[in-house]
Amino acid sequence: KKGIPATFFVNSHFVDNQSLFYKHKISLIFDNLNSKNKKQISNLLKTNTPERFIKSLKYSDTKTFELIFKTLEIDEKEYLATQKPYMTSTQLSDLQKLGFQIGAHSATHPLYSEITLNEQINETKQSLDFITKTFKIPNPTFAFPFTDDGVSLKYFHTFKNTVSFGTAGIKLDSVPTNIQRIAVERMPFAGDYVQKRYLEYILQKIVSKNKISRK
Repeated sequence: KKGIPATFFVNSHFVDNQSLFYKHKISLIFDNLNSKNKKQISNLLKTNTPERFIKSLKYSDTKTFELIFKTLEIDEKEYLATQKPYMTSTQLSDLQKLGFQIGAHSATHPLYSEITLNEQINETKQSLDFITKTFKIPNPTFAFPFTDDGVSLKYFHTFKNTVSFGTAGIKLDSVPTNIQRIAVERMPFAGDYVQKRYLEYILQKIVSKNKISRK
C-alpha cells in the first residue's frame, strides 16, 4: 500500500507445510487439552502442572512431543495437510513477482545458542540452499531465528559471504556482514520505539558498549 518493499525470511522445512514449528506444536497441544485428557497427560509427563511443563518444552524435546501427540491423538501430517498453516512455494513466488525478496531463516527455527556449531551450520546451509534453488536467488540474505546471541566467529567464517541479521537492536557487530535489526512488531508506535533505541545506542557508545564482540 505504501510502496515499500520488504524481505520475507522463511524456514525451509515449514514452506509447503512439510513440518510444524515446535512452538506451534505447543499451541496445538493446548488446543486439544481438556478436562478429560488432562489427567492422562499429567501421568504421562509425571507432573501435576502439565500446562507449565508443556509451555517449557524446547526445540530438542522431539520425543516428548511425539508422546503427547500420540496420547492426544493428534495427527501432525493430517493437520498440516488440512489446515495448511504455512505458505507454499507458489505463494512465496507470487510475493517475489510483486517485488518482495525472500530470505533464509534456518530450516526449523531453533535457538542457535542451544544447538551445536555443526547443527547451526547445517540449519543455515539447508535454508540458504533452499532459497537459492527454489527462488533462483544466488546470494540470499539470512535472518537468525530468535537471536544471534552466542553465535561464534567459527560459524561466521563458514558464511563469510552471506549478509545476515541479528536482533540486538541498534548495535555494531564485530562481524561486518552481520547487521543487527530492531523488532517493532509488538510496538504501538514504531517511530517512538526507534527513537528510544537510538538514544540507547548513543548512551552505550559513550561507555563503549555499542558493539557486539564474538569469540
